[in-house]
Amino acid sequence: MSDDQPRQPKDLQGLLKFCLEATKDEDAGGGGAVPDNPEQVLEAMDPQQRSWLEDALKDMSVDVIQQLGNGIKILMSDATDLDEKEETLDCLEDWLGNIDMAVNFHKI
Repeated sequence: MSDDQPRQPKDLQGLLKFCLEATKDEDAGGGGAVPDNPEQVLEAMDPQQRSWLEDALKDMSVDVIQQLGNGIKILMSDATDLDEKEETLDCLEDWLGNIDMAVNFHKI
């Protein structure tokens, strides 16, 4: 990544800030200039729209640690059938493809 780009986001709220920062020189503000500080955009937003956006971001987010913990419980359970364990392993493989998630999984 070049020096003029902001660092990569780690969650959806970070993605929003990343997009605002990366497009601040473009016409991303509906004809107006986008402030240098993305927090100003959020603060200037209508409270009802901001509340809706925050709720949407929360609903789209997943607690990865909780998902990893649930996966361990399913794999350790004798009552779980083989198909469900295979599906759980596939999901864990998807989550653990990121080295940071693999480190978190190891900590659990």
